[in-house]
Amino acid sequence: MGERISNVVKHLDVDVIFNEVISHLKANNSIEYTGSNPYFLYFRGVEFYIFIRNLTKAYPSRSPDVCRIQLHKSNLFHNIKFSEKPLIVLGYCQQYKTFACWSSENIKPRLNGKSNVSLYSRFSEQIPVRDGEIRDYMLSNGEAIKIVNSSNIELLLLDILNIKGKASSTSQLQFQYSTNEFNEDELLTLIADVLNDSSELKAMQICISYFEQHNKDYNLLKIKEIIAKFKTISY
Repeated sequence: MGERISNVVKHLDVDVIFNEVISHLKANNSIEYTGSNPYFLYFRGVEFYIFIRNLTKAYPSRSPDVCRIQLHKSNLFHNIKFSEKPLIVLGYCQQYKTFACWSSENIKPRLNGKSNVSLYSRFSEQIPVRDGEIRDYMLSNGEAIKIVNSSNIELLLLDILNIKGKASSTSQLQFQYSTNEFNEDELLTLIADVLNDSSELKAMQICISYFEQHNKDYNLLKIKEIIAKFKTISY
């Protein structure tokens, strides 16, 4: 019988959580920030907002594994809703020191539409991720969620904000690759037909399948780098 996952919810003040985020980012980056939940940040040439909530049990009795954050109707969200700047919403799980993150495109249109907006995750998905990786999973309603360790928050921002370059952390070597790790021509042949699609989702799915079939280590940032390289190479 598997180990039972404890769903005890521990809370931290959101400013404490935000300061932890900033401490990880400032270790290797010059960053500017202001405001108070939602916070406004300038990171690697990109301006965006971050809003943080502690994850809480959504249905303690009937579904103890389901957790959520709620975004209450507020004037603070009015300008953000109609801004072109991204909104990154983070649900923090103190027990595992991980963040859940939901799509900005899906959240912003819902802001202030009703008294509160509920965003769901699961405690069983909040368990720590391997260092240097992001866990992607999907709820039954089709909503995509990203899970990342708090120590890898820089990696999450690079992925969500589509910032070119590598995470400048101690785990940076995990994002480097050489053509000796896989057959470059073989992989390019597999994704050539979808390489120029406006969405990279299909190309990413093919790459993931390729690496898993060949028992190669991979992460989403590595795959994005490979696809970006293929797009710039003329064969």
